[in-house]
Amino acid sequence: MRVQINNVSHDFGGTIVLRGVHASITTGRRIGVVGPNGGGKSTLIRIVVGELPPTSGTVSVDGDTRIGYVAQSMSAPAGLSVGDYLLHEILTTRGRLRDLEEAMGSGRDDLEAILAEYAATRELYDSHAGDTAE
Repeated sequence: MRVQINNVSHDFGGTIVLRGVHASITTGRRIGVVGPNGGGKSTLIRIVVGELPPTSGTVSVDGDTRIGYVAQSMSAPAGLSVGDYLLHEILTTRGRLRDLEEAMGSGRDDLEAILAEYAATRELYDSHAGDTAE
């Protein structure tokens, strides 16, 4: 089990927006949350990603699970497509890797520092599935 939602409820100042939600999301699944306006969809997602604690119940997420989430209200830089917005961090990291690769071949004296930054940047890139994200 990757994500387990057990009897989750939430209220805002006494107004109940979620009551007794149960769900299991297994490895490899992609889900969408649909429902009427004000039905608690955003609240549920915010609870699952850890932005908001549930009033009651529990959510457990396996340690190596990645949850992709785009907030209902986003402030994206002007001129970015939705795809570019979603890939922004990956594309920025990819660009930094290319810059570091050029620096490695330039004969600079700080090659050890460049290699260390490259290793850390590559680890971040790989953790976001950078090679397969598009």
